[in-house]
Amino acid sequence: MKSDEPGRGVQAFEAAVKFGVHGMSVTCRINRDLIESSEFKALIKIYEELKDFAPPFEVLSDGETSDRERDPLVDFLHDKGKKGLRHPRV
Repeated sequence: MKSDEPGRGVQAFEAAVKFGVHGMSVTCRINRDLIESSEFKALIKIYEELKDFAPPFEVLSDGETSDRERDPLVDFLHDKGKKGLRHPRV
């Protein structure tokens, strides 16, 4: 961690997290710019609305109902979201 703005009366830090995704190395930085961004504020607002939901979740799809735990639910939603997506070839 390093000081972001020394001497301005506000001490800010930046954290860098490095992890692997599908064989690639990804580095994410968490700093003041991220925390003050409109996207991050919108994400916090969504989190606040959803934080009280707890598994098992009930999924209604094509008239079928099924119970799912968190990880299978995320996989299910990811698969549903990929359907119909086309990647343009350049």
